Amino acid sequence: IKKVAKKPTKVKVVVKKSKKKKKSVTVSWKKAANAKGYRIALSKKKNGKYKKVTDTKKTKYTFKKTKGTYVKLTAYVVKSDKATFSKATKPVKFKVK
Repeated sequence: IKKVAKKPTKVKVVVKKSKKKKKSVTVSWKKAANAKGYRIALSKKKNGKYKKVTDTKKTKYTFKKTKGTYVKLTAYVVKSDKATFSKATKPVKFKVK
């Protein structure tokens, strides 16, 4: 019997303007249960195609210059070289000024 990795819980995203760095936005989230990492994806349109930006183990990410204005986040867990993903968050709009 194979043990299947438990799906991570859904993630909630918070967007804040960076106080230290101009022209940057920090996206942060609370750690999801069972999550080993998070996949960040961007899109120019809310319901458009989302392109992977990076995978990270941290619970925040700073965008300096970006072509996207919507971000989605997905938590994942890896077991035996196979990743199991949570449901993606709803698109969150942000703007880098």
